[in-house]
Amino acid sequence: MTKMRRRQMMPPAEKVAEAGRRFAHLRVPKGQSLREKALRWLGGFLLLMLLFTLLSRTADELTIPRVSLEEPQNRRVDHKVTAFGKAEELSATAVLSVPGIRVAGIAVREGEKVEQDEPLFTLDREDLAKKTEEAEQELEDKELDLEALQAEEALKAQDRERAIARAWEDQTAAQANTGKEVERAAETLKRAKEKLQEAQAQPVPDLSFFQEAYEKAEAARQSAEEAWQRLEQEVEEQAGQARKAAQEAGEDPDEAETKLREQYASRLEAAGEKREAAQKENQEAQDALARAQEENTGILELQEAMESAQRVYDQAKESQDTSLRAAARAVEDAQRPSVPNTSEEKAEAQREAQRETVRVLRELLEQGGVVRAPQRGTVTKVLLEVGSPVPEGAALLLADSARGAIFTAQVPASQEKYLAPGGEVLLKPGAGKEELTGLTLDSIRKDREDPSLFNVTVRLPEGTMEIGASAEMEISNNSQEYPVCVPLSALHEENGSYYLLVPRETYTVLGKDLVAARLDVTVLEKSESYAALDEGGLLRGQKFLTYSNKAVRAGDRIRLENS
Repeated sequence: MTKMRRRQMMPPAEKVAEAGRRFAHLRVPKGQSLREKALRWLGGFLLLMLLFTLLSRTADELTIPRVSLEEPQNRRVDHKVTAFGKAEELSATAVLSVPGIRVAGIAVREGEKVEQDEPLFTLDREDLAKKTEEAEQELEDKELDLEALQAEEALKAQDRERAIARAWEDQTAAQANTGKEVERAAETLKRAKEKLQEAQAQPVPDLSFFQEAYEKAEAARQSAEEAWQRLEQEVEEQAGQARKAAQEAGEDPDEAETKLREQYASRLEAAGEKREAAQKENQEAQDALARAQEENTGILELQEAMESAQRVYDQAKESQDTSLRAAARAVEDAQRPSVPNTSEEKAEAQREAQRETVRVLRELLEQGGVVRAPQRGTVTKVLLEVGSPVPEGAALLLADSARGAIFTAQVPASQEKYLAPGGEVLLKPGAGKEELTGLTLDSIRKDREDPSLFNVTVRLPEGTMEIGASAEMEISNNSQEYPVCVPLSALHEENGSYYLLVPRETYTVLGKDLVAARLDVTVLEKSESYAALDEGGLLRGQKFLTYSNKAVRAGDRIRLENS
C-alpha cells in the first residue's frame, strides 16, 4: 500500500496531527532568500487551513442530522375502527315456568346447546306439590267469586227491568192527568172568546185604532228618547277625547270642551225638541186610549177574562209538556245502557288463568318437576339459582341460531364519525377459523349505561358463527380523495397547531447550507397513518421532512440522506 493511499485512509484527526508535524519540521535550507522562505511558510499555512476545513466538514457529517424528503400525495385518508365483540341471538325464546317454586337442580349452562325435550332444570317435588294444592284451592275461591258476581249482575238486570216498567207507567199516568187539565182550560178559554165576540158585535169605539195609535206614539217616543241619549253619550265621549287631546297638546281642556259642546249645541237642541214633540204626541195618544177604554169598560173586562183564560190554558199546556217531557226522560234514563261492568270478565279471565296454572302444575308434578327444552337451541342466559324460587318471567333464554344472529361490539364515542350504517365490516373469529368478509354495519346506538361508548351490530349470515362466539371486528370507512396528504410521522403538533419541517437554503461564510424551517398547516382529516392538509399550506411538489437520523427542530442545519 502506498503512502498516499495510507494518508487517504487516515482519520481526519490524524491527518491534522501529521500535517502539524510536517509543518513543525519545515526548515529553511541555508542560503535561501527571504522570498523563498515566505513562500514556503505560506504554503504550509494553506496546507493547515485545508486540513482544518476537512476536519470541520467531517465533524459536520457526524453532528448534522441526515434527513429524507417527500412530496405530498394525492390519496384517500381511510379509517379503520377495530373492536372485540361476540355473536348474539337475533331472537330468543323465553323458557317459562310457574314462579315461586324452589329449584332443585339446573342441568344446563349458558352457551350450552340443547335438543328439543332435553331437561333444563328440575323443581323441588315437595314444594311443587304444595304449590299445586294452593293453586287448586285458589281456583275454587275464584270460581266462587265469579258465581257471586254473576248473581249480583242478575239482580241488577232485574232492577233495571223493573225501573223501565215503572217509568212507562208514570208516563201513561202523566198523559192522562195533564190531558184533562188542558181540556178544562181550553173549554174556559172558548167561552171567554164567545162572550167577547158577542160584546164586540155591538157598536162601540174601535179600541184597536186607539191602541195602535198609542203604540206608534210610544215607539216614536222611545226612538226619539234613544236618539237623544245616544247624542248625549256621543257628546260626552267627544268631550272627553277633546280634553285629553288638549292636555296632550298643552292647551286648555275646558276651552276645548266648550268649543266641542258648542258644535253639538244645535244637534242637541233639535234632538231635544224632537223628543219633547214625541213625548207630547205619546201623551195625547195615551189620553185618547184612556177615554176610549172608559167607553168600553165592559169590553175590556171581557178582554181581560179572555186573556186570563188564555194564560190558564197556556200554563196547563206548558205543565202538560213539562210532565210528559220528564216522564219521557225517565223512560230514556231507565232504558239507557249501563256502563259495562268488567268485573265479571276480569274474574272469569283470572279463573281461566288459574285453571291454566293448575294444569301446568299438575303436568309438572306428573313429570317429576323436570322442565324440558321446548325447541333446539343454545342457552344464552340462565336466570335460576339452585335452592331459590323460580323468578317471575323467563327462567332461561334459549336462542336458535337458525333464526339468525347478530354480532355486537362496543366502540369509543370518539370514533363515531368514522361509523355509518352500511360500512364495510371484516370479522376475525381467530382460532384458525376463516375470516368473514362482505359484511356491512347494521346499526349504531349510544350505550344507555355508558354514554362514552357506542353499540354497533352486524347481521350475520346463517351458520357463520355460533351464539356466544367472539371475534375481532374491523370497520373500514373510505374517505374522499385529498390532493395534499402527508404521513403522520412527518406531522408535528404544538399547542393544538400542526406544522411540517421543510428544507430551506441559507448562505454562510462557508457556503450554502440547508436548514429545517417550520411550515404551519391545517389538517382536514387524519387516519392512523396519513393526514389530509389544506392546499393553502403545503403546495403540490413542495418537499417536507419525513425521516431524520437525529432529532430536528426548526432552524437546525440538515443534510439530505443521499448527499
